[in-house]
Amino acid sequence: MKPLGFFAILLLALFAFSLSGQDLVIDVNLRMLDVSVQDESGEPVLDLTADDFEVIENGQPRSIKHFSLETEPVAAGLLVDTSSSIRPVKKNLDRAVREILRKLHRDDQAFLITFAGTDKLRVDLTTTHVDILEAIRSAKQGFGTRVYDAILNSLRYLSTNGVKRKVLIVLTDGADHYSNHSFDQVLQSAAFYAVPIYILGYVGDDSRTWSEEGRRDIRDQFEQLARATGGKTFLPEDSTDFSSVAKQILQTVQYAYRLGFYSSESFTESSDVVVKPRGGGLRRLVIRNSRPIS
Repeated sequence: MKPLGFFAILLLALFAFSLSGQDLVIDVNLRMLDVSVQDESGEPVLDLTADDFEVIENGQPRSIKHFSLETEPVAAGLLVDTSSSIRPVKKNLDRAVREILRKLHRDDQAFLITFAGTDKLRVDLTTTHVDILEAIRSAKQGFGTRVYDAILNSLRYLSTNGVKRKVLIVLTDGADHYSNHSFDQVLQSAAFYAVPIYILGYVGDDSRTWSEEGRRDIRDQFEQLARATGGKTFLPEDSTDFSSVAKQILQTVQYAYRLGFYSSESFTESSDVVVKPRGGGLRRLVIRNSRPIS
């Protein structure tokens, strides 16, 4: 059959269908989401099924047509405070970095930026993770703590990488001094870049951490950054299980449930999509990150 004849028959068939009074709907608008899930203690949950999720678009439930648990390479930024005020907790900080590097997969990339009075890219994004460990060991401490500037520069550097799954891990006492940017600017930029920020906050020997009020203000900033980006704040102590902390951070980024549903909106229109855990026994689960797949 010639192509022209085929299309003529198809048009006649569609015309006849419309005359029958029925609506013909061809729904090819499949949308995909990546969703990360944790339990109430922060542990990643990796054994769910499609029945455990509910997808709501513009207030209407949507059936899940595709479901899988996917793992992809990650681009992880390590932003490490090397100011003199961190000296009392440097041992714990170094332990945390070692555990984070151990939890990276072979194909995961990582970079290291250290900061005090200024920030410096010590190790470019690499899959040779031992380079970061060696750089940490040789890093010298300095004066000043431009943590706001360092976070912004780390996010900018991460944004140049083509890997879809990104995370920024900040290890600091959070006591900013001399930054050119304010915390509000950092908060707005962090929300724009949409990279989950996980913060390991230590109580160092800085004037801003000498009082409970100062420590509370810093912790509040940590929490705001984490909430705005889908990350989380940890406050490590000597007894902290750094292996568990590293697992919580990285598995939440490395693994994601991929959900597909047919949207009622065209590809040129935006819609409000919410993913929720379904069922009474799963109400304690937390959807930490939910992002569309372009």
